[in-house]
Amino acid sequence: TNKKILYKECTVMKKIMVMISLCGAFTIGCSTVVPITTTMNDTLSMLTKTNSKETVCISVASSVKDGVYVQKDTADSKTKDLVFSDNSQAVGYQMTPGVAFKAMSTEYLNNKFSKIAEKSNTSVSITLSKFDASSALVNSTGAAMAAAMFGGEVQSVLRAKVTVDVSITKGAKTVEKKIVASSEATHTSGYSTGTETSNVYRGENNYESVMGRNINSAMNKALASVNAFLEENQL
Repeated sequence: TNKKILYKECTVMKKIMVMISLCGAFTIGCSTVVPITTTMNDTLSMLTKTNSKETVCISVASSVKDGVYVQKDTADSKTKDLVFSDNSQAVGYQMTPGVAFKAMSTEYLNNKFSKIAEKSNTSVSITLSKFDASSALVNSTGAAMAAAMFGGEVQSVLRAKVTVDVSITKGAKTVEKKIVASSEATHTSGYSTGTETSNVYRGENNYESVMGRNINSAMNKALASVNAFLEENQL
């Protein structure tokens, strides 16, 4: 089928790119979409106590760009950063961290406050100001190259970090806080192994899906800290 042909072509390109860059299983050869989930996790939901007394004006924003993120070399040859590319046709990952964060923050604030108005003496502003993502090989670059050539499995650690700016205004008083939250996840890529067909082809635990869930985890941690900051300020 066309799906299987496309999958095989992408797999071949991945192997070639691994050989060229010596960066292992986390190098991509075809542009792919990273599905960043936008749900609040159970921990955040349980921590969120509804405020039904205050009438609050809420604002959610992001200064992080959505679009194609490409790999960038770092001082560590086993680690690649993901950075935004102005070239929408670049080979990389299609990611929407800004859209995802705004959706999550809006859901959180609507659960947090039962009285929301366009104008109020009390306002809460949440902004995603920075987003970082990277992938690092657990195996050596030589082992990764051998796996890509002859078959085998390669492990990588996926990292995501978000910086969130929170501002609370009550009358003439404004308090602000910068929150940084991060998350890590491991992923195993297989070449000519059962892992290749189960994790990559079927998609449930492929690289992009694990990355998306990991980004969601970092955002949930950030919002949990936002929630603690609001409670510190009697909200």
